[in-house]
Amino acid sequence: AEAVRLNRRFHRVIAELAGNSMALHTLERIWDQIQVSTLRSLAPPSRPAYVSGQHEELVAAIVLGRPEEAARVAREHVLDTRSITHSKENEA
Repeated sequence: AEAVRLNRRFHRVIAELAGNSMALHTLERIWDQIQVSTLRSLAPPSRPAYVSGQHEELVAAIVLGRPEEAARVAREHVLDTRSITHSKENEA
C-alpha cells in the first residue's frame, strides 16, 4: 500500500513539474486503473526496487536537462509495467 501511495505521488509530481495540466488531469481521472496495474506490477518481491531504479533514472534525466533521455526512460517504464501487468493477467 505504501509503494502504491508513493508511486502515485511520484507520477503526480512529475506531471506537475512538467507543467502539463492535461497529463495531470488525465492521471487523476484514470488513477483507479493505474492503481490496479501498480499493485500487479509491484507484486513480485524484486519489483519495488526495480521500479524505484527506473524512477531514479527518470529524475536524473530530468535534473540533467536531457528531455530525450527522460522520454526514453518514461516510455520504457510504461512498457515494462504494461508487460508485467499483462503477463499477470494472462496467468489469471
